[in-house]
Amino acid sequence: MGRIIANLKLADTEGSQAPISVDALVDTGATYLTLPYAMKDRISGVRKKRDVVCSLASGSVNGEIFAPVDVIINDFDVITTEVLCVPDCNEVLLGYIPLEAANVAVDMLGHRLVKLNKIDLKKGGTHVH
Repeated sequence: MGRIIANLKLADTEGSQAPISVDALVDTGATYLTLPYAMKDRISGVRKKRDVVCSLASGSVNGEIFAPVDVIINDFDVITTEVLCVPDCNEVLLGYIPLEAANVAVDMLGHRLVKLNKIDLKKGGTHVH
Protein backbone atom coordinates (compact mmCIF):
# COMPACT_ATOMS: atom_id res chain seq x y z
CA MET A 1 0.00 0.00 0.00
CA GLY A 2 1.40 3.42 -0.93
CA ARG A 3 1.43 6.70 0.87
CA ILE A 4 -1.23 9.23 -0.05
CA ILE A 5 -0.18 12.84 0.45
CA ALA A 6 -2.70 15.68 0.43
CA ASN A 7 -1.96 19.37 0.13
CA LEU A 8 -3.67 21.39 2.86
CA LYS A 9 -4.23 25.10 3.18
CA LEU A 10 -4.67 26.13 6.82
CA ALA A 11 -5.95 29.49 8.02
CA ASP A 12 -7.66 31.14 10.93
CA THR A 13 -11.40 31.60 10.48
CA GLU A 14 -11.06 35.39 10.68
CA GLY A 15 -9.02 35.53 7.47
CA SER A 16 -6.45 37.73 9.19
CA GLN A 17 -3.52 36.05 7.46
CA ALA A 18 -2.77 34.26 4.22
CA PRO A 19 -3.30 30.49 4.46
CA ILE A 20 -0.24 28.35 5.01
CA SER A 21 0.28 25.39 2.71
CA VAL A 22 1.46 22.04 4.07
CA ASP A 23 1.55 18.47 2.83
CA ALA A 24 -0.14 15.85 5.02
CA LEU A 25 -0.03 12.09 5.12
CA VAL A 26 -3.56 10.71 4.74
CA ASP A 27 -4.01 8.43 7.75
CA THR A 28 -7.51 6.98 8.08
CA GLY A 29 -6.40 5.37 11.34
CA ALA A 30 -5.93 8.84 12.82
CA THR A 31 -8.90 10.77 14.14
CA TYR A 32 -7.92 14.43 13.82
CA LEU A 33 -5.86 16.64 11.61
CA THR A 34 -2.66 16.32 13.63
CA LEU A 35 0.06 18.96 13.50
CA PRO A 36 3.47 19.26 15.04
CA TYR A 37 3.06 21.44 18.13
CA ALA A 38 5.33 24.18 16.77
CA MET A 39 3.09 24.62 13.73
CA LYS A 40 0.12 25.96 15.71
CA ASP A 41 1.91 29.28 16.11
CA ARG A 42 1.91 29.70 12.33
CA ILE A 43 -1.91 29.93 12.33
CA SER A 44 -3.06 33.10 14.05
CA GLY A 45 -6.38 33.27 15.86
CA VAL A 46 -6.65 29.65 16.97
CA ARG A 47 -7.50 29.01 20.59
CA LYS A 48 -6.71 26.09 22.82
CA LYS A 49 -9.90 24.15 23.54
CA ARG A 50 -8.72 21.31 25.75
CA ASP A 51 -5.90 18.99 26.75
CA VAL A 52 -6.05 15.36 25.61
CA VAL A 53 -4.07 12.18 26.15
CA CYS A 54 -3.19 10.49 22.85
CA SER A 55 -2.53 6.78 22.44
CA LEU A 56 0.33 5.96 20.10
CA ALA A 57 2.00 2.67 19.19
CA SER A 58 4.94 3.81 21.32
CA GLY A 59 2.78 4.76 24.33
CA SER A 60 0.79 7.77 25.48
CA VAL A 61 1.57 11.43 24.92
CA ASN A 62 -0.19 14.64 25.95
CA GLY A 63 -1.67 16.76 23.20
CA GLU A 64 -3.79 19.88 22.83
CA ILE A 65 -6.87 20.53 20.71
CA PHE A 66 -6.98 23.93 19.00
CA ALA A 67 -9.83 25.51 17.03
CA PRO A 68 -11.24 26.93 14.89
CA VAL A 69 -9.10 26.30 11.82
CA ASP A 70 -10.23 26.59 8.21
CA VAL A 71 -8.84 23.76 6.10
CA ILE A 72 -8.87 23.21 2.35
CA ILE A 73 -7.89 19.68 1.31
CA ASN A 74 -6.47 19.43 -2.24
CA ASP A 75 -8.43 22.52 -3.36
CA PHE A 76 -11.78 20.95 -2.40
CA ASP A 77 -14.32 22.86 -0.27
CA VAL A 78 -13.22 24.67 2.87
CA ILE A 79 -14.13 23.10 6.21
CA THR A 80 -13.76 24.44 9.73
CA THR A 81 -12.38 21.92 12.18
CA GLU A 82 -10.34 21.28 15.29
CA VAL A 83 -6.68 20.34 15.08
CA LEU A 84 -4.65 18.18 17.43
CA CYS A 85 -1.16 19.45 18.23
CA VAL A 86 1.29 16.92 19.59
CA PRO A 87 4.84 17.57 20.82
CA ASP A 88 7.58 15.66 19.01
CA CYS A 89 5.25 14.97 16.07
CA ASN A 90 7.25 15.40 12.87
CA GLU A 91 4.59 14.82 10.23
CA VAL A 92 1.19 16.36 9.50
CA LEU A 93 -1.49 13.63 9.58
CA LEU A 94 -4.89 13.98 7.93
CA GLY A 95 -7.34 11.82 9.90
CA TYR A 96 -10.86 10.66 9.21
CA ILE A 97 -12.82 13.50 10.89
CA PRO A 98 -11.64 16.24 8.49
CA LEU A 99 -11.91 13.82 5.54
CA GLU A 100 -15.54 13.10 6.38
CA ALA A 101 -16.30 16.76 7.09
CA ALA A 102 -14.93 17.67 3.64
CA ASN A 103 -16.93 14.83 2.04
CA VAL A 104 -13.72 13.33 0.66
CA ALA A 105 -12.90 9.63 0.29
CA VAL A 106 -9.68 7.70 -0.20
CA ASP A 107 -9.34 6.01 -3.60
CA MET A 108 -7.06 3.12 -2.63
CA LEU A 109 -6.56 1.91 -6.21
CA GLY A 110 -5.70 5.36 -7.57
CA HIS A 111 -3.76 6.41 -4.44
CA ARG A 112 -5.61 9.73 -4.28
CA LEU A 113 -8.42 11.59 -2.59
CA VAL A 114 -11.72 12.03 -4.40
CA LYS A 115 -14.53 14.47 -3.71
CA LEU A 116 -17.82 12.73 -3.07
CA ASN A 117 -20.86 14.31 -4.64
CA LYS A 118 -23.50 12.54 -2.60
CA ILE A 119 -24.02 11.72 1.06
CA ASP A 120 -26.23 8.69 1.66
CA LEU A 121 -28.05 9.51 4.90
CA LYS A 122 -30.09 6.30 4.83
CA LYS A 123 -27.03 4.12 5.41
CA GLY A 124 -24.87 6.68 7.17
CA GLY A 125 -22.21 6.28 4.51
CA THR A 126 -21.04 8.10 1.42
CA HIS A 127 -20.85 7.01 -2.20
CA VAL A 128 -19.02 8.23 -5.29
CA HIS A 129 -21.33 8.64 -8.28
